[in-house]
Amino acid sequence: MNGQNIYTPHILVKQGEMTAIKLLNIANNPHKNSFIPLFELLPVNGWQTQENNENEQDNQTQENNENEQNNKTLIQSQINRIASSWNKDLPAFLDGSNVGITENEDTITLTQTFMEAKELSGFNFIPVSHTLDLTNEDSTQIKNMLDSNLCENAAVRMPFTSWDSRNFDNLKDWMDDLNLAYSHYYLIIDLQKPDDLSEYETAMDLIQSLNEKFPECSIILLSTSIPDTEQFTKILTPYPRFEWLNWKSIQGDCQNLIFGDYGTVGLYHTLGIDPRFIQISGKFKYTSDDNWYIAKGGLYKSNKADESLGGISVKPVLEAISKLPGFNPNHCQADTWIVKRAKGEASRREYGNPATWIAQSTLHHVETVLNQLAELQ
Repeated sequence: MNGQNIYTPHILVKQGEMTAIKLLNIANNPHKNSFIPLFELLPVNGWQTQENNENEQDNQTQENNENEQNNKTLIQSQINRIASSWNKDLPAFLDGSNVGITENEDTITLTQTFMEAKELSGFNFIPVSHTLDLTNEDSTQIKNMLDSNLCENAAVRMPFTSWDSRNFDNLKDWMDDLNLAYSHYYLIIDLQKPDDLSEYETAMDLIQSLNEKFPECSIILLSTSIPDTEQFTKILTPYPRFEWLNWKSIQGDCQNLIFGDYGTVGLYHTLGIDPRFIQISGKFKYTSDDNWYIAKGGLYKSNKADESLGGISVKPVLEAISKLPGFNPNHCQADTWIVKRAKGEASRREYGNPATWIAQSTLHHVETVLNQLAELQ
């Protein structure tokens, strides 16, 4: 595969991100063959395997029953989000590695659970392993899914620090054990959020070594430079998109190299926080050609009811975005959404909520990156 015009964003299977994928309507997008998202499943605490459920059925307490039901509900909601948002004929990575936690606090992989769901039957998923250990559950599940014809490709995703030329023999053993042609493998180098830009240069050395050793494999460099939320101010501030700027400088060096990033959510995400005890500002992250533009407005939700503005809290940020040099209200439907609210032409309810803002910022970001990759060609 020539990866030069392929884009792999990291997408959490949460409401905001998956709404963006649905709005993208990829089946009718001119760049549909250039988009392979990485869907990462949400952690499921207290998940029990079917075997455990049967062994402990007689002694299971009401609390355990409630936890199990909550977990099943969380799993089903993610299945439904994927089924309603993605086109089954197009490829997507599915990363369910180590997202389930048993009562003994062992982590388990739920990828196969999702791929066997009737709602996702026939979907073109690429399962992701986080290890090259042939005895690990990740590898075992991928072998099972290949044997059951649930997939035709496989991927391994590891932090940059875990990739080393000394592991190349382990990588070869892992691929040979799965018994696929090398062209059916994706090697995901997760650079995460580099502390120093020199890490991109070091990563390129690794990529070149991998490309020389396994020229048929596709390689994905996944990283982000989006600021943490504590850096947000009420002034719309540009931050360089180092992941993209770096990509432009190296993209000609490896024909099988695929651009990946963490979308507009970034590396860190919150799960399991009770919204009753936090304050939420109206925030929006906007992608330009080379920068992130980020700011926060008023309080969407405050601990003091009379200080909560609701969705209109994001209006000052949208106004500032709409005045950026080069802003195009017709770039995509997300930009049209921004303009309508920046001008005050929407009802208070139409300003939405944090999930709405993530959906619109993610939609704009994905459209921007797809256009940029097409222009590079």
